[in-house]
Amino acid sequence: MKKLKKPTRKMKELIAEQQVGRANLNPNNWLIERHVGNQVVCVNRKSMKKLVIEI
Repeated sequence: MKKLKKPTRKMKELIAEQQVGRANLNPNNWLIERHVGNQVVCVNRKSMKKLVIEI
């Protein structure tokens, strides 16, 4: 796994827009693994689950 980084303000806005069920995600709980092309791969700080966001 690559070095995880804190998300930028723009990335936090993207994460906050994502919904799981009825709830939006909290950007403070996610770190950025990589940003490639039109995809951002995020990893949860606690559970280490991955989330792929299409831009």
